[in-house]
Amino acid sequence: VYNTAETPYGPYGDLEVLISDTYPFAYGKNIYGGFTHELLSEENGQKIYILVSQWNDQIYGVELFEVIFK
Repeated sequence: VYNTAETPYGPYGDLEVLISDTYPFAYGKNIYGGFTHELLSEENGQKIYILVSQWNDQIYGVELFEVIFK
């Protein structure tokens, strides 16, 4: 989830869901993270990339998500 504000101090808007448990993950529904970094952004922060770890009993993987704010 995320929310936005005009300043770092708020007031913040409503929470928005980026990834839910209904997303068809390749390696199961065990997910962790939602990590990003300032170098994983483009277009002055309007596009960011998020790394989400996922696993099951036999495999571990990381999926890259692109998020575009409009």
